[in-house]
Amino acid sequence: MPRVSCLTAALAIVLLPVVLALLPSSAAAVAPPFRNPALAPINPITGDASFVAAFGRSPSPADDEDLWIDTHLAFVIEVLASRDVSALPPSLQAARCQLLDRLREYRGRREFPRNYDRIERAPCFIDRDDNICAVGYLIEQSAGREMAEAINAKYQYASLTEIATEPQVRTWIAASGFTVRELAMIQPWYLPMAECCRFTGHSYSSGGFPPSKLWLVAKVDPEWGMFAGRSVEGELTLVIGELTLYGAVPPNSAVYGAGTLQLWEDPLSNSIYLPYPPSAAVPAWFSNGSLHSSSSLLVQWLGLSFRPETGGGEFAVMFKLDGGDRRDEFGHGYVEIYGTVRRSSIAGYDLDWEGTVRSGCMTPVADATWGRIKAQYR
Repeated sequence: MPRVSCLTAALAIVLLPVVLALLPSSAAAVAPPFRNPALAPINPITGDASFVAAFGRSPSPADDEDLWIDTHLAFVIEVLASRDVSALPPSLQAARCQLLDRLREYRGRREFPRNYDRIERAPCFIDRDDNICAVGYLIEQSAGREMAEAINAKYQYASLTEIATEPQVRTWIAASGFTVRELAMIQPWYLPMAECCRFTGHSYSSGGFPPSKLWLVAKVDPEWGMFAGRSVEGELTLVIGELTLYGAVPPNSAVYGAGTLQLWEDPLSNSIYLPYPPSAAVPAWFSNGSLHSSSSLLVQWLGLSFRPETGGGEFAVMFKLDGGDRRDEFGHGYVEIYGTVRRSSIAGYDLDWEGTVRSGCMTPVADATWGRIKAQYR
């Protein structure tokens, strides 16, 4: 099979236990379910009905998270406000009306929490920047901040159904004019971690299918995410090298791991993609500069899907940084990359890649709330 087309066969998202069984035990132990959390719905009850109603399409990973949240809240406010509550006692009707006004107020503030600690979409009652969720705001405004913080201490990443098992919360709900299900509809579930940076690049591989080795060379956007808050002269280059095939279910499944990942800062902007890919050992057409961050033989896994009928697909990478001068800027723990692929536009490369790196990374202070500003001094 020609080398250029070795990845244009049908690859599929790896969810199959038989594929996971092919992984080394260390990789299988840390690999979460292979799915992009950016594709999960914002709420388990309403799904993404709010986004579809507003824009006539499902949301995508390219859509802004705050837009997603704002659209959901606007939708839920309209649904709840339109319900017939005439059977409720006047006191509960009044309480419900007042809390709906508070929810509109909360939406207008646009100070939404972030999910810094979970690898999947999850609720977050109060985040580390002191941003509170929608239901938390209703409790804070009606029952006080002390109660909200007590709930957060025990149920920070819990669903409203779980939170409602707390006696003081049940008492509050009984006086709110809302049901538990209605409050659960309000509660957004947030994307994991911060989007640290975005990149676009091209992959190349060894011949045959599935290829035994896989490489990726990409340019990182220096004006977005964690790099937007400081001057980056020249260019930033992401290199994923020598990923090794762990296992496959031919003809349409493959998982890779054990490769290296490096992010380079180069004072020169001289990287070019020639008609042929760089050598396996060195990205020859890139001047590497200084090593920002790296993961040496610790890429936990890379799962890749490709649909030949559309010419596109998705990928996910999980790794842990262990080197580089500025690795702490990504925070701690595992770092994940999600994005899309398509047939390469450059001869000699297999696929074009576009994605975002997610972690608990440092972000610019611009447009920050007071909570985020305080976090810089903790």
